[in-house]
Amino acid sequence: MTRTVLIIFTVFYSILFLPRLVFSQTDILKGIILNPNTRVPIPFASIWQTKTTNGTVSNQGGEFSIVLKKAETIEIRISSIGYKTIFQKVKPTRGGIVIFLNPDEIPLQEVIIMPDSLLKNILSKAYQRILSNYHQLPIELTGFYREVQKSKNSYILVKPSLKFSRKAISIQRKMPKSKF
Repeated sequence: MTRTVLIIFTVFYSILFLPRLVFSQTDILKGIILNPNTRVPIPFASIWQTKTTNGTVSNQGGEFSIVLKKAETIEIRISSIGYKTIFQKVKPTRGGIVIFLNPDEIPLQEVIIMPDSLLKNILSKAYQRILSNYHQLPIELTGFYREVQKSKNSYILVKPSLKFSRKAISIQRKMPKSKF
């Protein structure tokens, strides 16, 4: 009985998993992306197999792994912000590959930041009117509050009314001088 179960189990799993192993059409390409000048890993670089939608991103250590369709050589596209994009033909190997991305320097023109005079005027007027726009004395409000609950098709009155009060925060009479 045990031998029969073992044979059936072995045959079943052989039929189920053997075709995947025999007809597997993928390779795993592993590697690291480095800056050629400093030999520092480049984190979060994009790695894409050209003419497909297959891609990945390198981790913080510049390492990546990507599942590729089996072929002799494969062209991949590597890009990262601040570096030149390269296309490189690679052959999946067991040890992994090292890819160097050269920095892409873009000179910028001088930028001068000046305050907008209209914005400065609006902010200074708003600052001066703080005292006139807000209450300076405590405020007491009286309101009506009703709480009901629905029970089947009728409403039940829980709390008929409530008086509440709120004290406003008084603003200092003397505001510091405007910095505008």
